[in-house]
Amino acid sequence: MRIETELTFKEYLNVVCIVYRKPIAILLSILGLVMFIGAIIYFFADTAPVKEPTYFAIFFGLITVITLPLSAYFGARRNFYSDAVLQDPIIYEFEDDKIRVVGKTFTSDVSWNRVYKILELKQWILIYHSKSIAYIIPKQSFQEIQLTEFRALIKSNGVSAKLK
Repeated sequence: MRIETELTFKEYLNVVCIVYRKPIAILLSILGLVMFIGAIIYFFADTAPVKEPTYFAIFFGLITVITLPLSAYFGARRNFYSDAVLQDPIIYEFEDDKIRVVGKTFTSDVSWNRVYKILELKQWILIYHSKSIAYIIPKQSFQEIQLTEFRALIKSNGVSAKLK
């Protein structure tokens, strides 16, 4: 089976933002927002015993609510535009014993037993070849029959996968 893809920056950014859907990231963001709002309310409250804001709460709130998302955006932007492989068209060939990935300047073969895990999300298939590095394939690149064949291929090779 052969799948051809080409990522845009917006698509790459959406995949990078998946990190912010993890419970710990959501919890930290909520905690930071609550601390920031609480410190501001405390500062302006008439009944506050001291009119000095808690600087830790303001700092932590700003870091989690503003700085972390901005650093994720600019980091993704830097990675995408500095790595031509991410911008080039990529062909994935799924065979019984391996995955072949072909770009303009490279060819890579990964045997199924070397695949760390596969995640199927609403719009993406992520094939991790290590704990933190994945091939990113938009689901729209698959035809429905190809997606069914892909899932069967994963199961037949015993790869750790979270499929829909």
